[in-house]
Amino acid sequence: MKFCTSLLSVLYLVSLHIFTCDTRLIPQKTCQRLKLEKDTENLYNKTARFKELFPKDNITDIQFLTEELKQDFMAQKNCNLRNNFLSFYIKTFLEKPPVQEKAKKLKIIQDLMVIQDMLLHCKKSHCDHKETGIKSLTELKIKIRQINGNKVLWKAISEMDTLLEWIYEYVEEML
Repeated sequence: MKFCTSLLSVLYLVSLHIFTCDTRLIPQKTCQRLKLEKDTENLYNKTARFKELFPKDNITDIQFLTEELKQDFMAQKNCNLRNNFLSFYIKTFLEKPPVQEKAKKLKIIQDLMVIQDMLLHCKKSHCDHKETGIKSLTELKIKIRQINGNKVLWKAISEMDTLLEWIYEYVEEML
């Protein structure tokens, strides 16, 4: 009887220790506004070097990052749009063979994914689960099809600093 009681006590203490230690090891996902600002600024600075590695964008009559897309990106309830747009940007432009190696070397993709993850935890208000802002993303996809070859990549890279300015502005507006 004493053995069973002792065994139960030991099991209780071990399980209590496991549960309390494990929860302390799991990082809490909270908004880290200052870190997000710093990471965005650092990536913005890297982007200048990154852009120098590619041909200059000579397409002046098409702009990917339009005012309408910015409004949708900045809208309080468009968490899904922000997340989907950043995923789209990474997949469509930065993970393409002519760009990917240089982007990985400078950790552009990795840093942008970290910022994307942090943005999910920094919401100005509750997110709208409806798909909003689809029109501006559809217009972007149409513009992409108008440009042939690698020029579409050079165009996206040339506008990357604008995207980071949007993120920085969004973070600054959070209170």
